[in-house]
Amino acid sequence: MATAEPISKVCLSSPSAIERLYKSCDGGRGDEVERVLEGRVTQEDRTALANYKSKETGFTPLHRVCHHGHHQCIPPLLKQNADPHIWDHCGFAPIHCAARGNHTACVEFLINSRDCDVNEKTQFGETPFLIACLSGSLEVARYVQLST
Repeated sequence: MATAEPISKVCLSSPSAIERLYKSCDGGRGDEVERVLEGRVTQEDRTALANYKSKETGFTPLHRVCHHGHHQCIPPLLKQNADPHIWDHCGFAPIHCAARGNHTACVEFLINSRDCDVNEKTQFGETPFLIACLSGSLEVARYVQLST
């Protein structure tokens, strides 16, 4: 399990940046996601913001876009080193959120864009394929099966 980088002092001093990033992720506005991240002074701050975990859910921005199916927001997050292996409070990585929601484009983008493992397991040993099957996400299940 990967853990999120501790958010830097610059990010902590700007909670509005976190709120803007989350709102942009939830709304599927990839261009705004990129603007918020590029507005940070250092690469360290951009990476910290891209991996910031919600205290309530443990979701990072990448979890949020995968949960909502906003694949267009994935490139700017990965560009700033968003980690696809961080677990939320339920032990899900972003690929598991996408598989559960039948968001094939997100699953496809994660598998093709980064070192995201198609067989990555949750804390309970569930793979994206199993989660897709249990959720009735047949399109995702087919894609994952063909990607192994």
